Amino acid sequence: MKFATWNEKVKRLKSNTFLLLGSNVILALGLVFSVYSQLNTKPIIIVQPMITDKAVEIRASTLSRSYAISFATSMALLLGNITSDSMMFALESISQYVAPDYYAQFRKQLVSDMAKLKEKRMDMTFVSTKAYVDLQTGEVVVEGIASIIDAAGNRLNNGHQFRFLLDMRDYVPRIRAIQSLALAN
Repeated sequence: MKFATWNEKVKRLKSNTFLLLGSNVILALGLVFSVYSQLNTKPIIIVQPMITDKAVEIRASTLSRSYAISFATSMALLLGNITSDSMMFALESISQYVAPDYYAQFRKQLVSDMAKLKEKRMDMTFVSTKAYVDLQTGEVVVEGIASIIDAAGNRLNNGHQFRFLLDMRDYVPRIRAIQSLALAN
């Protein structure tokens, strides 16, 4: 009698053990699949422009008009509001979005311009007044008023324009070219 109940309990324990083993194998396979898929998945990092007045649409390799204008305005504000203390911050903030084939030229020109401002102890502020996409060239144009303040506190205001040629790669905007133009008053 005791042997029969003991044998029945052992059979139930064996079946429970096989059930637990089966569920553990399924969980282990799920874990392996999860780790594999995480290692092979590219993370998506979406750059949200500082300046946006409405919802922007993001695609992997194409810029929407509203996103391009918002991004270019953000970059123009970084480039246009330069003090001796913020020069390196602006340079490093913008450099990460510059296309590799344009990077050396961009950095050389920007460092040169910043050195001139620093040498003359000048600061520059920029207030954006208008931003649009030029349909003929495909450039994003950001217009505004630039104020250059010298060491004596004298202020020179004039119209200024930043022209950006942008593209999108893997959800990250890239700057292909920048022009900074002083406009006639």
